[in-house]
Amino acid sequence: MFSFLSFGAIEGMFVEEAMKGSTPIQSFLRTPLFMIGIFSVADLREADVSIKPPSWTGLKEKDELTLVKGARLSGSDLKHALAARSFFVNANLVRSNLQQAIMSSANLQRADLRQAQLQQANLLEANLQDADLSGANLQGAILSGAKLDGAHLEGADLAFAYLERANLRSPYLRSASFAYAQLQGADFSATDLQFAVFLGAQMEGARLQGADLRGTMQLTQAQLNQACVDNETKLPTGLKRPKPCPRETPK
Repeated sequence: MFSFLSFGAIEGMFVEEAMKGSTPIQSFLRTPLFMIGIFSVADLREADVSIKPPSWTGLKEKDELTLVKGARLSGSDLKHALAARSFFVNANLVRSNLQQAIMSSANLQRADLRQAQLQQANLLEANLQDADLSGANLQGAILSGAKLDGAHLEGADLAFAYLERANLRSPYLRSASFAYAQLQGADFSATDLQFAVFLGAQMEGARLQGADLRGTMQLTQAQLNQACVDNETKLPTGLKRPKPCPRETPK
């Protein structure tokens, strides 16, 4: 029921300094449970964990993202954290433990999540655009409807992950493992999937138009037949181009 806290530094400060602060994480460090070395689940729901600039409007995010001061949480233990709809833009979460954390609809744009532990995390419809997840463990994570366009997933483990309707249009997917993942309706259009693993993945309606599938691992003809390809899709040796998917009719 309880866990030990393993924060190294928060917002660039060590723990004793962080206790003087007023960000959601820093306030949490002052709780009685933390003072005796244990804590219950961190509640960061809808919190601005990273610091927005005074001029933040949220209307022109691409222009404002560079001004966000990302939270420094490298190596943090946030297992089971409640962080739905929280703001983690530019956060440093390298090698952090986010196993089974609830981060649905969280904003993690440009967050550094290299080698993070995200097994069974709930990232439903989270925004991970341009985030760095290279080498991260996302086994069994829920990423349905997530925005992963531009994200670095080189060498990431997404085995058994739920990625239905996720946007995976990124040039950084080489060597990622999608073994036994749920990829129905996921968008891989124009991506480089060389050396990516697709063993047992469910690919009904996965969009592979223009994708480079040469050198993919354990992709079968049956899986390809369920996905959507076009004449620009580069196929692995030995697999045949299936019939085009029917065009979606506007609703």
